[in-house]
Amino acid sequence: MRLSKKVHTALDGEFLEALQLRDIFTVTDFLSTDPECVVNFAAGTFDGDIEDLREDLMEKFSPKPQCAVDLLPSNGEFSISSGVPDIDGLVGGSGFESGHIYELFGPPDSGKTQLALSLAAHCALSCALRTNVLYLDVKGDFSAERLSQIIRERSSQVGREVDGRLDKVRLKRIFTIAELTDALDCVEGLVTESDGHPDPFWVHARLLVIDNVASLVYPEMDDDHLGDDRASGDRMKEIFGGVQVAVGALQKLASEHRMCVLIINNAVAGNDDDDGDGDSSADCLRPSLGRILNNAADVRLKVTADGLGGTSRTVSVERGMRLVPGATCKITVTERGWDERNRN
Repeated sequence: MRLSKKVHTALDGEFLEALQLRDIFTVTDFLSTDPECVVNFAAGTFDGDIEDLREDLMEKFSPKPQCAVDLLPSNGEFSISSGVPDIDGLVGGSGFESGHIYELFGPPDSGKTQLALSLAAHCALSCALRTNVLYLDVKGDFSAERLSQIIRERSSQVGREVDGRLDKVRLKRIFTIAELTDALDCVEGLVTESDGHPDPFWVHARLLVIDNVASLVYPEMDDDHLGDDRASGDRMKEIFGGVQVAVGALQKLASEHRMCVLIINNAVAGNDDDDGDGDSSADCLRPSLGRILNNAADVRLKVTADGLGGTSRTVSVERGMRLVPGATCKITVTERGWDERNRN
């Protein structure tokens, strides 16, 4: 590109003539010339900063370095592996897919949080795909030590290498539904503005975990903690409205920003999630907040323990487009998180 005022407003008059006298006619010629030499022979003809001019021309005409991963063909779709081929197959073949909301429910100590940590560990270890994780902790029992253990067991990394992987996971403690909706609104803003945002974390935010939604909603159903006389019916409408706002925000993050969302939920016995009575066998377990969260997730999975005190678990598909309702597989919970049942 030949130097002219059209290329840069500073390239005009005596300064341009001084460049041409030294056979500097093009942008390439200018960028190839020692800046100090330009300063010396252009003294008195250019009032600006030569380095600023060089940076402007380089920004406009020089090819910008790119990461190889950014050159891979991509339409914004990705999958996050659980680390267990049978589970990945159960949910579609390659793992937990972008643009979808998954709900995992089950009784206490069935291993729900262990799946969340397993997916977070996969994201932290991924090199082929930049996958950062936002973990919204409702229960207050997130364990960085446990996540570190899963990362170590799934790789050969130790010490500071593991610490570096943990940088890809960010934690936020959530106490109320209002805090959840505020947090999701903030996340949507950060993801939307990520191209110009100084924090590159949000450019590659791929997995959002809420652990555990029942622990968030049920305490707010108790009017006693409010210190007022509001009727339970009014309070329930307020709670339902807040949850629906949060669900709408999650669906937007999934559909528009192609994030993968995992909602951890509890289980209750029988068909009525309000009384908790009925058969407590695995076949009769239902997700907590069933009516409130009925349309939140694209895929709903159930996990139950196979006997007391063991590590074996059964995972089944309760709902999901393109999935087989009632399909099941077996996993174990080990130092690696969710693991293959017969790993040698």
